Amino acid sequence: MNESFFSAPQLKRGPLGSTYDRALAAGPDSMRIHSTPGTLKRLRRTASTYFQRTFRTPLKRLPVFVKILSDPSFASASVAVEQVVFPPKHLDSLLSSHQLPLEYGSGWTIEATGAKECVELLEATLADWLDFFFLPQPKRFLMYADHDEYTTLFAARKGSLSRLTTALTAAGVEEIPDYARSL
Repeated sequence: MNESFFSAPQLKRGPLGSTYDRALAAGPDSMRIHSTPGTLKRLRRTASTYFQRTFRTPLKRLPVFVKILSDPSFASASVAVEQVVFPPKHLDSLLSSHQLPLEYGSGWTIEATGAKECVELLEATLADWLDFFFLPQPKRFLMYADHDEYTTLFAARKGSLSRLTTALTAAGVEEIPDYARSL
């Protein structure tokens, strides 16, 4: 059968505002992965208008770090992958546990629904030295982490960023003073 212009699949809008032509996969529960062209560019543009603070990612204390950043009110979160530098063992394990294919890379988004799944997703991506954006819902901050073990928090309001900074430094997370991340 010949497919006409009118029978082509319609584009859908994802939670990060980007369009995508198909969901690669949705697990039986609360996680899915799909291609999201244009998302990274949009997130970079957004981050450039926000206040920022950068920290050394405490790989040996990730659960504490993630607990401070996470909030029980997170309904969902998205990770927009910019670069996969090393084989991501933790992320592969997480995706497999949700019966998702191990297909991702630059321009792909992994979405989690529910506070527990958001925490698992953030911890797995931080542990595997990916370069990525993390955007929780409700939107309290935007985060960018890189494989050099630096995490930058962005927020539209200084107060939100100050509260997170105070909690992180009180827990012994090293802040990188006077560092301005340009994306």
